[in-house]
Amino acid sequence: MLGDAIFTNQILLGMAWQAGQIPLKRESIEQAIRLNGTAAEKNLEAFRIGCHLMNDLSLAKRIIATIPTTRKPTTLAELVEDRSARLVDYWSQDYATQYRTLVKQATKVLPEELAGTIATQLYRVMAYKDEYEVARLLTGKSFKQSIEMQFGQGLRLPPALGAHGAIRKRAFGYWMRIPMMILARLQLLRETFLDPFALQQERQKEHAWRDRYITFVKDISSAPESYDLSVAEKIAKLPADVRGFGHVKMQAMDAAIQRWDELSLSLRKEHK
Repeated sequence: MLGDAIFTNQILLGMAWQAGQIPLKRESIEQAIRLNGTAAEKNLEAFRIGCHLMNDLSLAKRIIATIPTTRKPTTLAELVEDRSARLVDYWSQDYATQYRTLVKQATKVLPEELAGTIATQLYRVMAYKDEYEVARLLTGKSFKQSIEMQFGQGLRLPPALGAHGAIRKRAFGYWMRIPMMILARLQLLRETFLDPFALQQERQKEHAWRDRYITFVKDISSAPESYDLSVAEKIAKLPADVRGFGHVKMQAMDAAIQRWDELSLSLRKEHK
């Protein structure tokens, strides 16, 4: 309703005040919210909404009905279209075409559930968040709009960045937005000999992880009769366990690779 669940606290405060449970004047509460300074207008709006809700609980349904919703893909075809469009923004049309081709082949010969898993997880391993992607996301219009929705217009949010292998992040000034915008536009350098980040161990592991998954999809799609597809389903889901960033993600990836190696022993039918 207000762009962030954190405003629920102010809504509840407004309901409690309206119910007579807080022995303070309304003006005093609103002044305290203004003095706090953080997203003051949004917090005031939330407090006032809470006051109105206490008098008219049906107002909640009417407010919810006015909130625009983002439609999520409900079919495999819609999922592929959505993820393909994202991969174009992520890198290029050719990269998105590679994704579509792999999923299309899998859909033709594999069970629907397995093909759906591949469509979801293949996108996950292909759209790994490297320096170019982080820069694109942090300087994009959607990120700016989400910040304005939560904290109001005019807020300049300085980025907090961390070096590879470092646990702590360092805050930079708003000036960092300019080099990040430049970096975002250099995404065509990704994985070329001009890519200054490609030789980092973390990036190389992500490349190998993605390429291994692509090879897996090609193998089971080319000869599904040669594989135990119940085992293939378990392998196909493994990228879902690889979350986080930096050392956290690398640890999760190592665990997933170990599990993959174990499952691979029973993947081919002739090995049974």
